[in-house]
Amino acid sequence: AFGVAFRIDGELFADPEAGQYALVPGPAEGPGSGKVIAFKKREAPDASPAITALEEAYAAALASDDRRTLMKILEQILKINPTHPGALIEKGNLAFDDGKLERAVSFYEKAARLNPDCTEAFYNCANAYFKQGKYAPSIRYFQQCIRLEPEFPESHFNLGVLYLKLGH
Repeated sequence: AFGVAFRIDGELFADPEAGQYALVPGPAEGPGSGKVIAFKKREAPDASPAITALEEAYAAALASDDRRTLMKILEQILKINPTHPGALIEKGNLAFDDGKLERAVSFYEKAARLNPDCTEAFYNCANAYFKQGKYAPSIRYFQQCIRLEPEFPESHFNLGVLYLKLGH
C-alpha cells in the first residue's frame, strides 16, 4: 500500500497515485539522516488483507509519532509474516531514531537478505553505518543502492559526502 518515503522537516507528504509517503529530515540533521519507509505498493494476489490493514494503520499512526503504537503495529505485522521486509525496515527506522544504530543495522540487513533488491534496506543500512563512523560498509551499501537504482539521488549524494569526508 505504500512506497519510498523520506523525512523532511517532520512533515508527511503523500502521492496517492503512486501510493507513496514522504517524510523528510530537517536541515540540521544533515547527510545520513534521511530514512526510507519501506512499504511498497502491492500487486501480489496473495497479499494478506490483515497485513494490508496493518500497513494502512501504520501509515496513519506515523502522523502522531506514537512510538508505542507504531511498534505494536509492526510486531503484529511480523507475527503474521516474520519475513515482512517493510516491517523489518520500519523497526530499524525506529531503532535508528532512538540512536540504537547497531540494532537498526540488524533489522536493515535482515530485510536486505530477505529481499536483495530492496534499495530501502541498503540505503538505510548505509546511513546507519555512516552515523557510526563505519565507512567501508557504508560505502558498499550506498554503491549497492546505486547498482539497484541508478536514479536514486540520495545514494549518490550521501556517497559523495562520505568520499568528501574521507578526502577522496
